[in-house]
Amino acid sequence: MSGETRESYRETSDEFLAVLGSDRSTNSLTVDDIDQYLDALDSPARSHGPLSLATKGGRIGRVRAWLNWAWREGDLVTPLGQNLKPPPVPVTTPAPLPPDQLRTMLAQVSLQYQTLLLVLLDTGLRVGDALRLRRTDLRHMQDGQPYFEVTISKTHSGGHSPISATTEKVLRRYLEREAPALWTQAWGTRRQPDDGYIFFSTQRWGQPLNRRTVEKHFVQLKAKTGWAGKCSPHVLRHTAGNFAAEMGLNEVRIAQYLGHRTLRMVKRYTGKVSVIRDFDAVSPANALGDIPAPTARRHDVAREAARQRKRNPRVHEEEHRK
Repeated sequence: MSGETRESYRETSDEFLAVLGSDRSTNSLTVDDIDQYLDALDSPARSHGPLSLATKGGRIGRVRAWLNWAWREGDLVTPLGQNLKPPPVPVTTPAPLPPDQLRTMLAQVSLQYQTLLLVLLDTGLRVGDALRLRRTDLRHMQDGQPYFEVTISKTHSGGHSPISATTEKVLRRYLEREAPALWTQAWGTRRQPDDGYIFFSTQRWGQPLNRRTVEKHFVQLKAKTGWAGKCSPHVLRHTAGNFAAEMGLNEVRIAQYLGHRTLRMVKRYTGKVSVIRDFDAVSPANALGDIPAPTARRHDVAREAARQRKRNPRVHEEEHRK
């Protein structure tokens, strides 16, 4: 189990037990405690208002995963996680961030977070995978194209995530200027490992930045920039996928790029690409080239209309009255 998963389970258990009372422990939980937690999620007396369906489903899913793990580890006598079923949540893809908003965000953050934003935008990685990138993961192709050797935690597979020259330039600047200063402030004269995390924690030795910390930073960034839409690290992944589809990358390549095993998720991006914008390139009429001049009319329109009136006078009279 990864350190991030363990940290997620610890935070989830703390949140769950806080609802029940500080005197409770994992090995004393019962089905009634599950009901009490669900009631608390639906309580209208919540200080921050009611939870959205997606937020509620996410919390229930995390608690269920933690309880299932605790049961497998022997901390629970009964599999309480089986009593938790997250509500069905419609699959929606948040709108991608437009270039103007991205530029505004990049102007409001430190060099460290500017680097992280660009890496997320370029690679389309999930934030947890991006935070686990190490200095030694940066490689170059023979033609100089920079890329990261990555491990996709969701599929337990490896892959390559290319980055642009722009992102590499900012990354080098961060590693040469801000990263050493942050390291010295946090860890003094302790030597930074050669294979250390690019986005290292300044509070936990040998660990990457905490995912929740990054997510909270995005919440603050949204308020600071006045952005009305959804703004989170995962939105940058959707922005990357949408941009790849708009630029004409086929579904198989997008699946490889984002680390999807099937094309089902990719269709959320390719299905939004406007056929109108690029229709000139695929129009069968355009492929005909110059259209030949039309032939002359074979009959006179006025003479044909008079002939029809003469042939059907009753129909003509009815149309005239209308």
